[in-house]
Amino acid sequence: MLNLSEEQIVALAPDPASVKAGMGLSAIKNWQSLGAGNASIWGLCQGSGSSPYKTQVDLQDLASKCSCPSRKFPCKHGLALLLIYSRQKNNFPESKPPDWVNDWVVRRREKQTLPGIELPQKEETNSRQKGVEKRAEARQNKVSSGLEGLRIWFADLAREGMLSYLEKPPQYWTALSQRMIDAQCPGIAARFQGISARAFQLSQNNEGWLIRQLAQIHLLTEAWPQIEALPADFQQEIRTQIGFTVAKEEVMSQPGITDQWLVLGCHTTYEQKLTVESYWFWGIQSGKFGLYLQYIAPGQVPATRFVPGACVSGEWVYYPGINPVRGLFKQVAGTHDWQMPALQQTLSSASAQVAQAFAAHPFLERVPVWVSGVHFLAEEKQTWLIGAEGVAVPTDLTEDQRWLVLALTGGMDSDAFCLAGESGWAIAGICLQHQYYPILS
Repeated sequence: MLNLSEEQIVALAPDPASVKAGMGLSAIKNWQSLGAGNASIWGLCQGSGSSPYKTQVDLQDLASKCSCPSRKFPCKHGLALLLIYSRQKNNFPESKPPDWVNDWVVRRREKQTLPGIELPQKEETNSRQKGVEKRAEARQNKVSSGLEGLRIWFADLAREGMLSYLEKPPQYWTALSQRMIDAQCPGIAARFQGISARAFQLSQNNEGWLIRQLAQIHLLTEAWPQIEALPADFQQEIRTQIGFTVAKEEVMSQPGITDQWLVLGCHTTYEQKLTVESYWFWGIQSGKFGLYLQYIAPGQVPATRFVPGACVSGEWVYYPGINPVRGLFKQVAGTHDWQMPALQQTLSSASAQVAQAFAAHPFLERVPVWVSGVHFLAEEKQTWLIGAEGVAVPTDLTEDQRWLVLALTGGMDSDAFCLAGESGWAIAGICLQHQYYPILS
């Protein structure tokens, strides 16, 4: 069973106000009853109304539900329930869950298991398949036409030279993004939109970044006409980069890897109106990394929550592509505590591994990697990761992350989970004396 720390519970909160309110309700006197069973906990919390709020948490993935009117997840009652459980498990007697808890838990776990697929009649299957093929062909033609237009644009760029493009306003790049949306190439559209967001910075020592972005887009335009001649993993990677999606059911039908997956960290970003949670995992037995992306619309309940520093027992399956990292859990058996195993990966060895990964994958942005026996050195505004053999790599820590890492390590050697990029290594977490500290946020 997972022994949550107060810091891990606070990390689940949607905002500081919820943390403060949850702390205020985390005294036993505020709860009429508490219970635990079937990998879940529940309680009745007295609110301002005549009836208490029914609060419940599924301990397998820390999803919660409450009868209060709050639209936050978890709400203050869910946070309070977890806080009490982390401090005083003896106040949660083991018993059969009440119907309002059991029904919710059963429905959730049924949804996490792939339902059986009832095959339609042969005529219906053939008709549907023809429709799918017709739509796929129409999109292929749109993509081909759009990328051919982009090849002409690249020819103009080659004639005019890169210098003039460093001064282009955001609207110029946004117009190119819209052209790619019309061509049903959302992946390339997102790249142009990213350039638009940084348009005013392109002439300020960002030439290398722009060249890399345009080189990757150019590679896609050249690869698309000859995609059928490429290896299967490259075909899928190119389609993914252009913006073709793979159905979740198709991914889940593939064989997975059953392991104990350490939750290394979660990075939250925002894409237009969506909140994107990026969870990083590492398999203890397999040594493989995994990236789970969760997209949350405004007002939507997150499908699941993972606590950085915890361990998830489950079967992981990868999306197809070149040396894939992104995937999802096919099945989760439970969440529990863990102790960091001994690692033997020098910084020089990790650097060579990173170089090989970038050479094999032309669209790679970050390479996840463990390094052991390293320490951090602050030099003016730059923080360096130093290996025992004298190798040094620059980090791209934020100011807050920089001081956190320096305060935790105090100059001592540690193990670090890094997301290596071409301009610097992000430090997602560090391990000191078998205790893991997430840095990513």
